[in-house]
Amino acid sequence: MSPDEFHQLARFLKRRAGIMLGDGKRALAASKLNPVVARFGFKTIGDLIHELGSPGDALARDVIDALTTNETFFFRDKAVFDYFRCQIFPPLLHARLAQRRVRIWCAAASTGQEPYSVAMIVDEFRPLLKGWTIEIVATDIAANAIARARNGMYGAGEVERGLPREMLIKHFRRDGEGWRLDPSLRRRVTFARRNLIEPFHDLGIFDVIFCRNLLIFFDTATKQNVLGRLQASLADDGHLILGSAETLMGFGAALEPASIARGIYAKARYVQRRLAAG
Repeated sequence: MSPDEFHQLARFLKRRAGIMLGDGKRALAASKLNPVVARFGFKTIGDLIHELGSPGDALARDVIDALTTNETFFFRDKAVFDYFRCQIFPPLLHARLAQRRVRIWCAAASTGQEPYSVAMIVDEFRPLLKGWTIEIVATDIAANAIARARNGMYGAGEVERGLPREMLIKHFRRDGEGWRLDPSLRRRVTFARRNLIEPFHDLGIFDVIFCRNLLIFFDTATKQNVLGRLQASLADDGHLILGSAETLMGFGAALEPASIARGIYAKARYVQRRLAAG
């Protein structure tokens, strides 16, 4: 892949997914695209790049799938999930007693470990949830990641990474060389392909939004745009959970840290009201 072809590829990825592809990623991008080149019958990566077409085009989707990062594991950043279990979900149930409905969105859900981790925590509260609707919506730009997530099948290395042994025994069954998540838990998560640089207001308002380790791939303008729309999709007393390396510093005061655990934010009015209440 020549420098010009790489820059053309980088412009494509920025335009279609908002993701920045730095100059140092040329060799990595080439290695990720080689299977796509073979699958579509191109002779070179350059031939593939010159054929990239419309957003709905299968080739464009496969290139985006290949170049997006799907690094994830169960209960990644344990402090975040402990905070959700103890400090977010129980008060949320109390606040939603009248509606008996809670909505949680895992954006950039990759192969499903994050939303399924959330579903396992929700399952711990099952005796209290009779008559409740707990919606867990999980989205990702990569169609192949979403397909894997829906399937709920994970290798031995994946279930050994972050997943407590008792959760494995309770929620998974051996299936050949891997482990398959129980259908009852899989049904609690609704998966869909979504691109966050495109409108997502139709998904509605959420009480908790996980959007972790994605904003670091955006430039400042794209990050500002996505954060503004995430905030608009968040309930007034809801929480936005980012990656531990991500910060809202420099992006206005509409959201404030809600915990000493890094990456957990809430609307400023809610944080101030909670501090005043002690």
